[in-house]
Amino acid sequence: MMAQQRYQVYQTAFRQHGAIYLTTVGYGLGAIYGQGIHRVKDVLWKNELGLAQAVWLLEVENFGPFLVECDVQGRGLFGMANAEVNETFEKLYAGLPQPALKRLGEVILPTDEVS
Repeated sequence: MMAQQRYQVYQTAFRQHGAIYLTTVGYGLGAIYGQGIHRVKDVLWKNELGLAQAVWLLEVENFGPFLVECDVQGRGLFGMANAEVNETFEKLYAGLPQPALKRLGEVILPTDEVS
C-alpha cells in the first residue's frame, strides 16, 4: 500500500476514533523491535488486508522508538515534509522537459511508469 493510500485510510478509518499512526525510524530495526514484543494477542483482517497490512494486537514493553506519522488532528509528518520538498523541486525543475520515468509512488500501475 502506498504512503498516500495509507494516509487516506488513516484519515477515514482511524482519525475519527482518536487513533495515531506510528512509523519506524529506519530500516533494519525489526530485530530490535521484536525484542519488545511479549506476545501476539490477535491478528485482525489478515484475509482482507494480507499479512503485512493486517492489524496486529501486540503485548509489548519498551517498544520503539517510533515517529508519529499522523497525529489526532490528521497532520501527517511525511505529507508535510513531501509538500515542502516538492515545492523546492518544482522551482528547480521549472522549465525543464517532463522526465521519461516518474518517481516511485507517483503512479500505481507499472505501465504508467514510462511516459
